[in-house]
Amino acid sequence: MSMRVLLFASVGLVSACARMPIEDGRKVGPLVQVKDSFTSCFLLEYRPKRVAFFDACFNDSGRAVSKALEQRGLTPASVDAVFLSHGHSDHLGGLGMLSQASVYALAAERALVAEAGAAVNISLQDGDAVSLGDYTVHVYAVTGHTDGSAVYEVDGVLLMGDTVIAQKDGSLAPPPERYSDSPAENDASVRALVGRLDDAGVEVEWVAPSHSGPVRGSKALRSF
Repeated sequence: MSMRVLLFASVGLVSACARMPIEDGRKVGPLVQVKDSFTSCFLLEYRPKRVAFFDACFNDSGRAVSKALEQRGLTPASVDAVFLSHGHSDHLGGLGMLSQASVYALAAERALVAEAGAAVNISLQDGDAVSLGDYTVHVYAVTGHTDGSAVYEVDGVLLMGDTVIAQKDGSLAPPPERYSDSPAENDASVRALVGRLDDAGVEVEWVAPSHSGPVRGSKALRSF
């Protein structure tokens, strides 16, 4: 485990009282939030017995991923795709047990993922759309936390990675500055995302960060 992740965990413990709590197994639109220590990943069963994950949770054992699959009568072989929000190691833990899945990330994030000992099979570009059964994954580059941080929109759910953290009062806060490559760029990218979503006609039902529970609607994002 990297020192950066350990520090993020320790800060998370201190600030957890202010954050929207992560509820393991919570439905967020068509997705399910999977809690793993101080962070989470998201599961989408996009057709019967076929799954995509958004990030791969934290623990290298993959136990959170494995548990979420077992609870639904699924196995690692059911997972066809993993979409990475970025390449920090606390989002890659379950990749080792999902070796058959295609791993997607923005092209700019390939090197950081490789530094963490994982690999991207399919490089994405800002504005890409990936079909999964009846769902479409829309890709938005929201840089600053890392050079290749991505937000994914699926059926009105924004999977925000580490670009924001939801608070108990329903607002959104940026991640601690020490963990972002460029905090100012991260915040500007999040604010710019609102206009891009409006231009695309996206009706935001949920804003779902990795390190907190989700918030409904777009109000908090517009107020960021």
